[in-house]
Parts: sequence; C-alpha cells; structure tokens
Amino acid sequence: MKNFGKRELIIWGAVLLLSWGAVAYLLIRAHGNLTVEEILSYQPNDPIAAGAAILGLCVLKSVDFIMHSAVLFSACGIMFNIPTALIINYIGAVIMITPFYFLGRHAGRPLLVSLTEKHEKLRVLTQSGVKNRLLLTALLRSTGLSMHLVSLYLGASDTRYGDYLAGSLLGLTPMLAVYTVLGQSASDLSSPAFIVSAVLGIVLPLASLAAYALIKRSGTRK
Repeated sequence: MKNFGKRELIIWGAVLLLSWGAVAYLLIRAHGNLTVEEILSYQPNDPIAAGAAILGLCVLKSVDFIMHSAVLFSACGIMFNIPTALIINYIGAVIMITPFYFLGRHAGRPLLVSLTEKHEKLRVLTQSGVKNRLLLTALLRSTGLSMHLVSLYLGASDTRYGDYLAGSLLGLTPMLAVYTVLGQSASDLSSPAFIVSAVLGIVLPLASLAAYALIKRSGTRK
C-alpha cells in the first residue's frame, strides 16, 4: 500500500482543521450542545456561514465522522430553500466521497482483492456483468453499500475520477433529493411533500435490498 506524501498530509491536515472550525462554529451557536436535534433545528442568520458549516461537517463525514449523511442532507433542507439546499448537498456529497476514493487509488490492487473477499454484497454486485464504470458506480451507490467501502473499491479498481464522480452522484441522487425535501417539509408533518418523502425514505432502502437479491439470484443461475 502506498503512503501519503508530506504534501498530501499537510493538505489533509489543513482541511480537517477547517472542518473542526466549522464544528466549533456550530458548537458556539448551539451553546456547546451540538446534537442531531440542534443541527436539524438550527436556523441561520448568516446563510454563507451556515453553508460553510454544513460543508465542514461533510468533510468530517468523509473521514468517518459518526453523523449519517442523511442527517446532513435533511439539515440543509431545513436551513435553505430546495434549489440552494440541493446545490449545497451535491457539493457536500462530492466532499464526502472523494477522500476514500484517493485512498483506494493509493492502495491499489491488494486492497481491491481484500475488499471483494471480505464483503459478499460488493463481490456479487461487481460481478453482476455491468462493464460500464459509470453505471457500475451508480449501481454500487444505490444498493445500500457503505459509502467508504464503495469509494475504496472504485479507487482501488482504477475507475476514472470523472466516471466515479458522475456515477456516484447519479446513484446518490434519490436519497439526496428525498432527504432534502424531507428536511424542507419537516415543519408540516401532514404536508404531502413530507409524507411522500418519508415514504420514499422507507421504500428506497427496500428497493435496494430487492435489487441486490435479484442480482444475486441472477448470478447464481449462471
């Protein structure tokens, strides 16, 4: 496995420092009580600072910060109108999926073999016969696999970053859009927008499981 050089470590350290600065900003605004509820209820007076804070949390999520990405997408939907929230969430998604991709690129084939041996679902999906790397990326992103696992695999398999990015955003779009609308409509739990997005939030994971089951069954018949 290749190691990061001094330059990469300095850049990564600076990015993390800025990210923790964003968390510190939210802590100060929340009077030291930064919880999921605080983030979801936060109403910014300064939209630019709020957007920067959300993106800072996305950077922390990119290195396995414990907060689920759906919480960040929903929080953005609460803070901003839908077009602005979607833009910020797409930028945040790019931030979250990029670092582990390049870690995979540095690791190379040994990591690729290790990941497919340890994770049956990843092995089944990558052997499903989808040759186009963009479509394969979209498939992996939309079937419930860990965000970082997919990033590591596609980086290690030398997928072009352009295909990786486009496929990832395509695969993440249903979840990203649903949770953005869910956050935007959370103030009225009886609204059609909230009800539909809440239902889709349940249906999408179930559809992912069903798709995986079909692909796995198809693979066993070959």
